[in-house]
Amino acid sequence: MLPINRSYTLGSFASFLIAFREIFEMVLIVGIILVFLAKTEQKQMFKFVGYGVFAGLLGSLLIAGLLSISLESIRSV
Repeated sequence: MLPINRSYTLGSFASFLIAFREIFEMVLIVGIILVFLAKTEQKQMFKFVGYGVFAGLLGSLLIAGLLSISLESIRSV
């Protein structure tokens, strides 16, 4: 049986909880915006909400990638 590194496991779980909370908040906010647009009969604006969500996700992934590359280069020094 392989030994379990508990500090790594707890850190991963904490990161999972933070990511889950952030995704849940995003879904709530986007849902509220879509309900508002539907009730005010502005369904043509749904696509712009989708564009915003896509841009936010793409920006987050881009920043995460840049930070990951930066940290790897700092660690190698």
